[in-house]
Amino acid sequence: MIWYFVVGVASLLVGVGGTVALTPKAAPVEPVVVVPNEKVQEQLSNLDIVMPVCTTEFIQQNGDGLCREMFCWAQSNSTTGGAGEKSCDAVSNVNNTLVILKTCGTLEAQPRLECFQTFRERK
Repeated sequence: MIWYFVVGVASLLVGVGGTVALTPKAAPVEPVVVVPNEKVQEQLSNLDIVMPVCTTEFIQQNGDGLCREMFCWAQSNSTTGGAGEKSCDAVSNVNNTLVILKTCGTLEAQPRLECFQTFRERK
């Protein structure tokens, strides 16, 4: 009976030892070092997409709503995080309301009420 115990323990030791010996060793993982790249930050905060709608000519012809909204969204996505999402949503809401008033205001009485009702339901 003792021999069964000795053979069992020996088998266990040989099995564990073989597993440890034959298991490949993982290469040490080197830590990832992130170096701040000033050029990338400059590109992310570049307002080149806002420039065409913020020119004096565009604002005189179309108003400043699109310029304000795009500038707000650009600032909320920049590295400085100057504007919050709620602020930009408020600017968008004002712009949308002005477009609705302008669009529905050109219609006659009955279609105008239907127009306002349609926008109110969707807004």
